[in-house]
Amino acid sequence: MDSILFLTEELIEDLLPKTQKEKAITPLQKVKIALRYFASGKIQLHDADMHDMPQPAPIYISQVIEALTKPHIVQEFISFPKTQRGLQELEREFYDTASVPDVLGVIGGIHVQLQAQTQDAEVYANRMKYHSMTIQVVFDSYETVIDIVARWPECVHDRSILRKSGLLAFLKDGDCLPPGCPYQKWRLTPYLKPKPGSQTQYNRATNVERGIDQLKRRWGILHSEIKMSSEKVCNSCSS
Repeated sequence: MDSILFLTEELIEDLLPKTQKEKAITPLQKVKIALRYFASGKIQLHDADMHDMPQPAPIYISQVIEALTKPHIVQEFISFPKTQRGLQELEREFYDTASVPDVLGVIGGIHVQLQAQTQDAEVYANRMKYHSMTIQVVFDSYETVIDIVARWPECVHDRSILRKSGLLAFLKDGDCLPPGCPYQKWRLTPYLKPKPGSQTQYNRATNVERGIDQLKRRWGILHSEIKMSSEKVCNSCSS
């Protein structure tokens, strides 16, 4: 409950009632409704009766999503270090937790199912015959999200998402990568057939699926079809 109260305080300026109708719903109630939606992936039909809401739950969920995706809020909770000291701390934490040197983070993609899109439908269609988007995430050694890119439809390859991301631009501009370093030289991949010992330990330490599974267990919205526009889905995942 403390974390919910903390989050409400962070968002309160954007969630205060703007109309007479909204005065019946407090910012805390709006946050609880949104969190329930993120956790279950479903808008509870009884929310209106439970909270005596004058308007449907999606309106309040959208307000919370909009507040959560304000740049200053995103940067407060999801932030890739931009200083040499911060980058060195990431490397140290990976080494301390897994004895793997020179690693800043683990990167992967989450495929999020959308309701059928009416605009540019072909770019969202995947080989499983439903519409989806790919969300790029980076985790630190504690499986905390430190970078996220939520804007690309299914047709865009994971490698293209990374190449167009601000993260890669920062790493190159900040001299974190050797000049002209080929993509495959710094983006390390798991051993396909790891041998016992260091190779197995490396695979375990850099397994991005562990962080993704943790997100999916916590937030049911990532399991089901999200009945929103693609733009709102991007904001929901970023929040």
